[in-house]
Amino acid sequence: MSDSPFVGPRPFEKEDSDRFFGRTRETEELLSLIIAHRAVLVYAQSGAGKSSLLRAGVMKRLEEQQYQVLRTARVHGLLPSDVPPESVQNIFVYHALQYWATTLPNGQSIKDHAKTTLSEFLKPLAVAPAAGEESSPPLIVIFDQFEEFFTTNQHRWQERRPFFDQLAQALQDSPTMKIVFVMREEYIAQLEPFAELLPEKLRPRMHLERLRGNSARNAVVKPFQNWGLSFDPNAADELMAELSEIRVAEGDKFRETHGEFVEPVQLQVVCQSLWENLPPEWKNGPGVSNDGSRLITTEYIERFGDVDNALACYYDRLVEKAAAASDGRVGEGELRRWFETALITSTGTRTCFSRCARRYLENTGPGLKRAGGSSCYTPRRPLRHNNSRADSRSLHRTDTEIES
Repeated sequence: MSDSPFVGPRPFEKEDSDRFFGRTRETEELLSLIIAHRAVLVYAQSGAGKSSLLRAGVMKRLEEQQYQVLRTARVHGLLPSDVPPESVQNIFVYHALQYWATTLPNGQSIKDHAKTTLSEFLKPLAVAPAAGEESSPPLIVIFDQFEEFFTTNQHRWQERRPFFDQLAQALQDSPTMKIVFVMREEYIAQLEPFAELLPEKLRPRMHLERLRGNSARNAVVKPFQNWGLSFDPNAADELMAELSEIRVAEGDKFRETHGEFVEPVQLQVVCQSLWENLPPEWKNGPGVSNDGSRLITTEYIERFGDVDNALACYYDRLVEKAAAASDGRVGEGELRRWFETALITSTGTRTCFSRCARRYLENTGPGLKRAGGSSCYTPRRPLRHNNSRADSRSLHRTDTEIES
């Protein structure tokens, strides 16, 4: 277990399952769908926690039931330098195979599979039936961030339908194989023309909402409780109210009110900040009994659980890291100005991350791609930061990531 009960601004992984709270119902629902059907679609808006639900919630449960779960794959990536693009039969298939390259026998390289089909690659991976069993355990194939099927390699659009033809053939050749697609909800319409090629026309689906109500509260309180800390009910209420605050337009003015949902990434950033500022003697490790002396009160929330300050500090660290990773190509000030002009609307809210914006990052600051897979953030609402730099702001997750 980590030395913190929170993962911060990154997706949960399988090894983080002991810190993953607030998604019990969703985990059971998705687990049931995967067990009952051969092809399942999970969709949600960006930042809702789709990848975390699969990795920390569902995959471990499937493995506990003796399912064979492959590493999550994506259909986008980088080609090896010694693999010419024209030699790759299907770019989407090849990128997926790259994620499963660790399963290759000794002596084989992923560059040898530029023309390998999904069925040819996946069929040998199925383990033999256990003693007394008639069939192999189910093989689970998960495609994460599947919206990349439509947003990348657009010049090779002719290879999209053959990709699904290969999936259908793989399902036919491996009767125990199951497929899970995970993608952003705004791309579902583009997926529909291919759904007819899959079992049940991909009707088994699950929509994942952001955290709210008791689920959001559990995601905050239970990790602390695992470390022997307790929350004053009023303190928990105050933090939940802060996390659910939204900005609403009324004519040409704005007012702040409490929304229905909590952004999972904001919750993680704020709770991580709160944890880091607690007394060191409170952090003796998980499983410590609570005698009531380690109580998180409203005073701690007011001092260290402020949403704006926690997100603004994270934004500062992220911009500094990204600027440093550019090897001098992009200055910190330039990057901040670009965020404020390209990613923030005139009303102070986030805007969509366009292909033009991505092209700017790729052409102007290639070093940003090496910023450790960090996510970009834009303002949630204005905030006057207490340092000497220009107006700093609290943050809201955009619809993209700077990929490493």
